[in-house]
Order: sequence, then C-alpha cells, then structure tokens
Amino acid sequence: MTRWALVTLTLAACADPTIQMTLSPTDEVRSSLNTSCANAVLVKLNGVNIDSSADDFVQACYDIPAGVPHANWTELQAAIAGKVSAPLPATGLAAVEVYGYNGTCAQLAPPMSPRTSDLVFYGFGRNIDDDQVRINITGNLDCTRATVTARAINIDRLRMAGACPMATFGAAKGIGLATLNPLPSGRGVDWWGTNRVRVDEATGLATLDAPTTVVGSSCLAASWTNNSLDPLATSCITPVDQNVCGAVREVPALDNDLWGGALDQPKFEVFKGFVVGVVYSDSAGPIAGATITLEPGFEARGEVVYLTRRTEIGLDVIRGAAAGVTQTDSSGLFGVYTDSLIRVKVQKGASMVIRNVGTVNQSAVPTPFGAAMIVKL
Repeated sequence: MTRWALVTLTLAACADPTIQMTLSPTDEVRSSLNTSCANAVLVKLNGVNIDSSADDFVQACYDIPAGVPHANWTELQAAIAGKVSAPLPATGLAAVEVYGYNGTCAQLAPPMSPRTSDLVFYGFGRNIDDDQVRINITGNLDCTRATVTARAINIDRLRMAGACPMATFGAAKGIGLATLNPLPSGRGVDWWGTNRVRVDEATGLATLDAPTTVVGSSCLAASWTNNSLDPLATSCITPVDQNVCGAVREVPALDNDLWGGALDQPKFEVFKGFVVGVVYSDSAGPIAGATITLEPGFEARGEVVYLTRRTEIGLDVIRGAAAGVTQTDSSGLFGVYTDSLIRVKVQKGASMVIRNVGTVNQSAVPTPFGAAMIVKL
C-alpha cells in the first residue's frame, strides 16, 4: 500500500512505498515566528475528487509531546519529522494541506472544527509528480500573547450620534479575538480562534489575554458574541491607528436587521461574504465624497457598493445607493462583497488609507451576518 510520510529533513523509514512531503516555510516563518503554542500538527490529504465530493480526503494528526522543544521553526520541524503518516485517499492524491495549531488532535477530529483553536501556521501543496509534494508553509499567528482591552462599536450609532460613549454596541455580551486567513486551496476564508470573554456591562469593555500578532496574509479578527460566548458577527479588527474612540481596540458591529437590509442577495450568493463600512472623521463624523476601490490583484475577489441611510414606513433602514453612484453620500456608508481576504483603498482628496477587508463566508457559527468596519480618514 502506498503511504505518505510528512518529513522536513529526511524521509522516515517505511516498509511501503512513500510519497515524500517537504515543508517549505516563508522567510518570516523560518526566521521569526514563535511556534511554541503549536502543540498539534494536522495533515489533510485531498483526493482527486475533492472538488465534487467534500469527504474525499484522509487526515492524520500528531500531538507534540510535552517537553519536546518547538518554540521556533527549526525546533518544530525536528519535533514532527517522520511522525505523521497514513494511507493515501482511495481516489489518489491531489493535494496536501497542513495546519499547526494550539489545541490537540482530539479537538480536530473529522470534520475539522477550527473554532476550537488558534492557528499558528498552515500550508498547501499539489501532487505533481507522485514522488514528492512540496508544501508551502505560511504563518498565521505568532504565539506571543498580549493583554487587549476591546469595545464593540455600533457603526450606525456612531455615525448618527457622533459620540463614542453612545456608540457602544449593547447587544454584544462578549468579545472574541480570532484570525481570518485565506483558504490555502483557493477561494474562501478560514476562521480560527478560541479567545472570548464577557463584556463588563457597566463599561462596555472586555479584557482578553491572547495572541495578537498576525503574519502572512491573515488579519486579526474580532467577533461580538451572545450570552453563551458563541461568536456572531466577525470581521477584521480596526487597526490601532484607525481607532475613532480612544485607545481600546474597536470591534465594529451592526444590527443584523440593518445589515440584512443593505444586502443584495444575488451578490451575496456569489461572494458569500459582506461587510458594511462607514468612512468617518474624528472631527466631522461620516464623510461624503469618499471612494472605495479594490487594490490591484483583488479585482476578481470582491465588489464595492455604496449605501445610503433612510426611513421607510417609519423604520430606519440601510439600502443600496442608486445605480451609478460612485462615492459615499452624507451617511458615509459603503459595502464590500468578498469571497476572501482582500484590500481596499479608501480615499477623499489627499486623504487615503488602505485596509484589509474580510469576514466569514459560511453559515455556521460564527454567522456572516452583521460584519462591519470603520475607516478613519
């Protein structure tokens, strides 16, 4: 029986023929990524029919024993060399995915459940010659931890009131930090993260101890949660230099009804992810006349729309702007449909900022509903 063996330096001895798996990390992973919390490594072997049959895969996992050094890439590759093997998929091997995370193998028994752990690194490689697969490894989250104080900000209330104390999102019973990373095999987004705490109802603040340094193409993401601390709306967290309400980290949020009223269902069916944003100034409030464009290389991964705020039958709603509108109106509102993590440029005159945009694009927890962002110009 042909088997595969995950190796980094030498091929582990095996009685059966093997396909050699070689991990090829980025320079950032090799030189500086703290991998000390990556206590388990999972390998997923995709069969040739994986695109049409989601269960055409085999996966295996290895828990790094306590006391085995793995604080950096050199130590980690020595810790896992030759330790993971399994039969190939019956249909043949198409590609290999690798995930290093801070949980245990038991937490990621099929089907994969990323929401229970923080992802440290991930990789992907296609089977080209049936003898060796090169897996390109990308960093996701450095294991170094930090204390973070965060507040959920209702972007609609901020836009209307222009006062941060009035903008705390009361529906948020907890706040979670996680990461969003592009799926290594193609379009889509993976959500990993287990750091969630309750909000202090008197202050609207939550304090978390969590890894916060993302690497590669990922973004540090934030969720507001329900009473059970189930993460609900999730999007890339506001960068510190983009805060509009002080020093605490800001978790943009929007009422689900308003978010849903802005949604164009046919577009959402195409992209599966939708983020409502507001362009905002500390001194002037919502900004009219701002343009939002997809950065080069992301044109096929998203679409920008402009939104407006109005009253219909006595109800406040957010709707798509009229056809042909090419900039924000006095509401400062816009939307981004996306199937991955993308970058947009927000500009008015000489003021310009480039921001990451991402959200989950699946119907499971966390839901894709209510994702929001604040852009400060």
